Amino acid sequence: MKKTLTRLFCLALCAVMLLSAIPAASAADGDYIAAEHTPDNGSPYYIMVNRSMNTVTIYTVGASGYYDVPFKAMICSTGRYGCTPLGTYSLSGWKTLWCHMVDGSYGQYVSQFYGDFLFHSVCYDYPDPSTLITEEYNQLGSSVSRGCVRLQSEDAKWIYDNCPAGTRVTIYDGTVTGALGQPEKAVPEITAEQDNGWDPTDPRADNPWQTQRLESITLSHAELLMPAGGKAALLPSYTPVAPLAKDVSWTSSSPDVASVDPNGTVSANSTGSARITVSCGSVSASCTVTVVEPSPFRDVAIDAWYYPYVKYVSDQKLMIGAANGLFCPDGAITRAMAVQIIYNIAVEPSERVTAEGSGWYLPALEWVTEHGLLDGIAEQYLAPGHEISRQEFATLLYRYDAFTHEHVPSGVTLDGYEDAGEISSCAEEAMRWAVEQGILKGVSSTRLAPNGTMTRAQQAAILQRYMALN
Repeated sequence: MKKTLTRLFCLALCAVMLLSAIPAASAADGDYIAAEHTPDNGSPYYIMVNRSMNTVTIYTVGASGYYDVPFKAMICSTGRYGCTPLGTYSLSGWKTLWCHMVDGSYGQYVSQFYGDFLFHSVCYDYPDPSTLITEEYNQLGSSVSRGCVRLQSEDAKWIYDNCPAGTRVTIYDGTVTGALGQPEKAVPEITAEQDNGWDPTDPRADNPWQTQRLESITLSHAELLMPAGGKAALLPSYTPVAPLAKDVSWTSSSPDVASVDPNGTVSANSTGSARITVSCGSVSASCTVTVVEPSPFRDVAIDAWYYPYVKYVSDQKLMIGAANGLFCPDGAITRAMAVQIIYNIAVEPSERVTAEGSGWYLPALEWVTEHGLLDGIAEQYLAPGHEISRQEFATLLYRYDAFTHEHVPSGVTLDGYEDAGEISSCAEEAMRWAVEQGILKGVSSTRLAPNGTMTRAQQAAILQRYMALN
């Protein structure tokens, strides 16, 4: 019979076995996600625990070869007073179905990540799934443990079943819950009338929660954008409680585009669109999955506004990335970059002259100088590291375009922009042309910011718009 004594805290010190694990590295503070910066080490997953938000986010390896694909999220309880240790660790491989705690309670589906610190379920009075300490289940999402990471039964079991020894674990304090947010508990609060001694998520067939009639299913995403080759988990929420896994089915309208396994893990196979549906009896929910080509750069997410522009300029070899597979979308465009971009537009890749080292832009500079494109901009000295202004680049592009197209003076007036008076005389016609063609857009409905600089992402958008005209 289940004990009625209330425990304020479940001591997360294992009395059966005390094993130690050595931290692999220190965790970074804030919202730096270590998983996204870690290359594939052979383990299928990377576990991120946001201590301050009591959320676990599981990442898997994406097309980039890094653990940058959010896969699964879990609500948890970490240590009160911050006693769950910050840092990066690895699962030791020591696991046990039930673990006897020093206060006499028990946790199930136990996985060790550092010394006496464990992932495990909410505590029980006995090693019996019908003896749940209900008030501790109700406290999930709060910092109430003595250092371990407490989870719902099905989440603890998932880590127990799917995360082998060597799986990296980072404990950090972040200001947001995580890439997938913090899921709701299966039951927001188990009332005295509902209390039957079981964790509502326990997958055992004799769990009395499983016999309750399913009313609705809600998926974590109604729409999902994925790169080809990527994986993502659709997380279902059930009302009033999750059914047995054997009663749930997952289907895809176009498996060649996106397939789905029995656990709701979606695999993006080829570009296109597919509808993923989860069903249980007469109740179902769906998500539209759109698969696009993978991003060519690690710091350009496929859902970023500038992704299609960056993808285009990369494919067309108009712009290249920085080191280490990065594009640096928020970086500024310098004069050296600008002349190289104009040169890249004008000359086929196979015919371009290249140079190494700090003078990488010199062949491009020679070409644009020879064609008079820098007149009035940088006639004597380029100042290659100087950030180029919006009107200067518009002038470069306008002068280049005049080589291949007959220009009729633009009839567009810029008087509607309050900063039109800041446009230099040598750039005025170019700015009118760029605005008329839709290449250059205002930073607002009343400002063109002619002396402002451009980010690399903005530059990619301008290039794509220009190339679409020709």
